Amino acid sequence: MGTKKRGEAPQPAESVNPVLERAKAEWEAAFDSISEGIAITDTDGKIRRVNRAMAMLLGKDIRRITGLACCDVMQHHRAYPEACPVRNYPDGKKGVYEVFFPEYRYHEERVSPIVKAGRKLGFVLTVRDITAEQMASEERKHLYLQIDEAVRKGKVADQRLADLRAELTRAEHAAILGRLAGSVLAEVERSVRMIDEGLSYLAGKPEKGQAKNGAASVMADLRVAASRARTTVGHLASLRATDADSVDLVRADKVVKEVVEAMRGEAARQGTKLEVSAPAPFMFEGNRSQVATMLTCLVLNAIEASRGSAKEPVRVAVSRRKGHVCIEVTDSGRGIEAAYLSEIFNPFFTTDSQGAKVGLGLTVCQAIVDGHHGHIEVDSAPAKGTTIRVLLPAPED
Repeated sequence: MGTKKRGEAPQPAESVNPVLERAKAEWEAAFDSISEGIAITDTDGKIRRVNRAMAMLLGKDIRRITGLACCDVMQHHRAYPEACPVRNYPDGKKGVYEVFFPEYRYHEERVSPIVKAGRKLGFVLTVRDITAEQMASEERKHLYLQIDEAVRKGKVADQRLADLRAELTRAEHAAILGRLAGSVLAEVERSVRMIDEGLSYLAGKPEKGQAKNGAASVMADLRVAASRARTTVGHLASLRATDADSVDLVRADKVVKEVVEAMRGEAARQGTKLEVSAPAPFMFEGNRSQVATMLTCLVLNAIEASRGSAKEPVRVAVSRRKGHVCIEVTDSGRGIEAAYLSEIFNPFFTTDSQGAKVGLGLTVCQAIVDGHHGHIEVDSAPAKGTTIRVLLPAPED
């Protein structure tokens, strides 16, 4: 069996399967056309096959690479103990490694086992050029650093802007004090001169007869002068520069309610009542103590204007109006004549005929409102009462 018989023609050699040949050729072409470097090794790391991309990365001829150990071809596998991913797989380092090849380019090496029927047959090493990705990553890092620096500079600029605003506020308050200083000094000097002249008069007069009556008149004038001096200094103190440094978000409703509660006793002594309407916690940026001083002055003026003639209580209301917090103080007292409306905020202007009033209250109120970048509106008529409306800039909701 299987023996050639005499006379038989010789059989041709077994032909190669053309399908397999074509498939092999296509696989080899595809293997060599892959842009990533690929090396196939046995379990000991000996290279069995590499593609053209891997040979180009290593700068070696494909024929000289086959049969060599991966550590002899890829020097980075010897960089440090257990560096070779093939020899240490799966107990050592495995997976993805960053590799530095010549020409200052970065590559990524991956190792994957070849397993068949649970038996390890070898490894596939894949090397991919990640230079563009690495450079993009570096650029992103640089961009992030630039963004962080821009944010830091932005915060510094914001802080500087806040400092400049605070400095401007202090400068504005200083200017306000400067404008008032001359008038205040003149008023204090006048009061002190009255006191000095009165004391000189009393020192030279005996207390009997008409002289005694004259002394009583002088004493009354001295009391008025002292009262005016105290009031003037008190108004000036309400604008002291240290208060201007404390700027924060203020709840208008709380300040108004606190001032109204503090003034209820005075209103009762003057025979009137106070009503407050503050339906919401409207906020504005400002100096709380100065705003309280301003409100106290406005409410006190309204109480005194209503004394003996008002039929309605003094009303204090808080509302929101076109980017401002609006505080209104309304009385039904004697009102202000039209001729005086343009003068009521001037230093030392007063309609008090007895001379007890200094006429700085509304001037101080105007100064405080100006320092808060707000403005004051006045509606008044004789025998119809007065409404003073303070508008302070407020942040948008």
